[in-house]
Amino acid sequence: KGKEREKRKTVIECVENLSFEKQDWLEVASLFAKLKKSGLTIPFQDGIIAYLAIKNDCQLWTFDNHFKLIKTVVPVLKLFG
Repeated sequence: KGKEREKRKTVIECVENLSFEKQDWLEVASLFAKLKKSGLTIPFQDGIIAYLAIKNDCQLWTFDNHFKLIKTVVPVLKLFG
């Protein structure tokens, strides 16, 4: 149990903490509008994650296919791998 806790702690310490400001909601809404216009509907949380990755110029590491779909509409989204 202790070893697993230490592993999780190490991983969490390596994860970047990204801020989300009140004005970001307008940008998230814009992203969803752009996706919808292209015929793409994605889960809300995936839209927020994609937006934060784009805003902070981060490479997103995921196995979720929604992000590949988002990238077809918003090519600036960087995906790992």
